[in-house]
Amino acid sequence: MLSNLVSQLSQDAGRVYPYILDPLSDAVSLPSIEAEETVYEIAGVNFGFSVSISGNLLLIGSPGSIIRSIHLYYQDGGGQWQFSQIIPNAPNPANVDILRDNKFGWSVAINSPYALVGMPKYATR
Repeated sequence: MLSNLVSQLSQDAGRVYPYILDPLSDAVSLPSIEAEETVYEIAGVNFGFSVSISGNLLLIGSPGSIIRSIHLYYQDGGGQWQFSQIIPNAPNPANVDILRDNKFGWSVAINSPYALVGMPKYATR
C-alpha cells in the first residue's frame, strides 16, 4: 500500500517534454526530463511549471518544491539534455520564513548567459 502511494506521488512530481520542431516535417519528441533529486519525487513540486531555452541551455522552474528552485540543463553533443545544477531560492536569506512560500521559479527566462527568475509571492516582512 505504501509503495503504491509513493509510486503515485512520484508520477505527480512533474516532467518536461522536449521536442524538435521543423515546419516542413513532423515534430520529433525527445526523452522526457524529470527532476534529478529524490527530494522532488513528491506530489505538488511543480517541476516543469515554467521552462525557457536558449541555445543549448534549458531552465526549468519548480516553484512548489521544498527549496523552491530552478534546474539548469545543457544539451550535449548527441542532442540529449543533461542535468547541470539546481539553483536554490535566494542564497543566504536573512529570514527563512519570508522564503517559505514565495513561489521562486514561477516564471523563468534565459538568454545565455543571463537568466531571470520570477518570485511572485516575495514578501519583505
